[in-house]
Amino acid sequence: MSNQINWQKKGNDFFQDSQYEKSFQAFKKCMDNDIEPTISGLKMGLLLCKMGRGKEGQKYLEKYQIPGIGQRLLQLAEKEEVTWYDFSDYIGKIPDKKTANIFFLSAILDYQMDADWVWAHTKEFAETTIPNPSDLWRWIINHSFEEWKEKKQEYNLHRFPQAHERVWKIGKTIVEEFDGDVRKIWLNKNPKEVQTEIFNLVSGDAIPRMILGALLDTRQILPCRLDVKPDVHVCTVLARTIYGLSEKLSDDAALELTRKMAPDAENPWNLDGPLFSIGRDYCTAKSPNCSECPLMDVCAYYYGINLKNELANPKLTQSNLTQFHN
Repeated sequence: MSNQINWQKKGNDFFQDSQYEKSFQAFKKCMDNDIEPTISGLKMGLLLCKMGRGKEGQKYLEKYQIPGIGQRLLQLAEKEEVTWYDFSDYIGKIPDKKTANIFFLSAILDYQMDADWVWAHTKEFAETTIPNPSDLWRWIINHSFEEWKEKKQEYNLHRFPQAHERVWKIGKTIVEEFDGDVRKIWLNKNPKEVQTEIFNLVSGDAIPRMILGALLDTRQILPCRLDVKPDVHVCTVLARTIYGLSEKLSDDAALELTRKMAPDAENPWNLDGPLFSIGRDYCTAKSPNCSECPLMDVCAYYYGINLKNELANPKLTQSNLTQFHN
C-alpha cells in the first residue's frame, strides 16, 4: 500500500511540476505493479496526448478512459447519500398520498431552476395554498386551463410559462387515469410498465429519467437498469472529463457514454448522483473549480487537452462524439 501511494503521489507531483515524462513513468510503474491499472492507464493516455503523442495516447484511452472514469464515479457513488427530500422518508415503504403527489409535482418542475428552491417552494405552496394537498391534482384542474395560465405569476411555480401550463396538463391526466393519486403509476407494476407510464405522462427525456431514478433509489420499484438524467451538469462533466471540451454533450451522447461506463453488474443510474454533484459544486459551466474536483486527476479538461483536436479524429464531432470509443 505504501508503494502504491508513493508511485501515485510521485506521478501527481511530477505532473504538477510539468514533468510529464517523469509523471508518465511513475504511472507506468503503477501499471507494472498492478496498482489501479485502469486509472493508471487512463492517466498515461492523457499524459501522452499532453506530450503531443496522440496516437500512442489514443491506444490507452480507448482501453482505459471510459471504464476508468466510470470506476471513479462508482466509487464516489458508494460514499454519496442521495436524498429526495421528504420522499426519502419512505425508502422501501409505500408513501402517503400527500407526500407522493408533492414529490411528483416537485419533480416535473425541477428543470432549469435551482433544485433546492423548487422542492422547498413546491412543498410550501402545496401545504399553504392548497386546502387538501393530498388532492392537489384535483385542485389544480378545478381551475380551467385559462384560469390556471392567469395564475402563473401568483403561484410562482416556475419561471417559464410552458412549465406552469404543463402542470395543469399532466394533472388532468393524473386525475383521469390514476384517480389523482400518482402512487397508482408504480404500485404493483413491473419497472418496464412504470417506465412506459412515466414517459407517456411526462414529456421530454430528463425529467422522466429523474423520476424513475428517485423511485429506484427509494425502492418504490424493483431493481432495474436505468439511465442517468442528462441534465446540464451531467452533460457538462462528461464533455470535460472525457473529451476536454468546454461545451456540453448532447443528451444522446451522454446516455451512450454512461451506459458504457457502467459494467454489466452496475447500473448507469448510479453514476447520476456523483455526476450531478460534481457539475453543481465543481465543474460549473462558467467557472470550474478543478483543484477541488474529485475527478481532477482523470479529467481531459484538467490536463489541458482537447481530444477532439489532439487526436485529429474526424469522427469526434459534437453529433457523434462517442465514436472515438467504438
